[in-house]
This record gives sequence, structure tokens and C-alpha cells, in this order.
Amino acid sequence: MVAMFGSIDLGRRTLDYHLERHNVLASNVANVETPGFTPHELLRAPEGPEAARLRTTDERHLGGPGANGPTWIDETELVVSPGNDGNGVSMERELSRVSANHLRYEGVARLVQMHIGVLRYAANDGQGG
Repeated sequence: MVAMFGSIDLGRRTLDYHLERHNVLASNVANVETPGFTPHELLRAPEGPEAARLRTTDERHLGGPGANGPTWIDETELVVSPGNDGNGVSMERELSRVSANHLRYEGVARLVQMHIGVLRYAANDGQGG
């Protein structure tokens, strides 16, 4: 039963990531004129066996990365040399990132909608919606 909803949960986490990444990228764009500002980027935290996981031996222990919250990391990123005012934001780069992030968000949202539609169809014994 849980496997049926696993893709929806993955979709939710992915949508959360892209929403948070949009906020970070929008902050970069908003600070394009701020002297000394260094752009930020939101990176996904590693998952799977290569990720460092903390083992909890008691239910009162705090979990590791992703146990209770987001599985991404906000990092400072300096990919272009800063201008005379020390600002490292490239407007063209940030706007292309915002656009690409938006496309990914919309794609995942459509996939989640389709999966929910299939579940709704199955729950109604194939009687439409």
C-alpha cells in the first residue's frame, strides 16, 4: 500500500525542493545591485548508500539528513568573477536558472497530477473520476 503513494511523496519532496530553489534564485536576482553579494545555490543532499546517515537507537534521538526536514543544502556559489562592487550575480545566468527550475517544477507537478488521476480512477473502479 505504501509503495502506491511513494511516487507522490517523491513528487512532493521534489516540488518542495524546486519551490525552495526558486526562492534562492529569486533572492540572487533581487540582490543583483547589492555590493559584495555572493549568489547562492540550492543543492540536493546526497541520497542512498553514499550518503552519511545517522542511526537512531532511541525514538527520542534526532534523525539524520532528510529525516524530518528538507534534503537540500544552501551553498554560496561564486561562478563568475565579481564586478567592481564585489557583486557576483550574473543576471543572465540567474534568469536562465529560474526558467529551467520553473520548467522542472511544472513537469513534476504534471506527473504528480497524472499519478493522482490514475489512483482516483482505480479507486472508482474505472468509472471515470
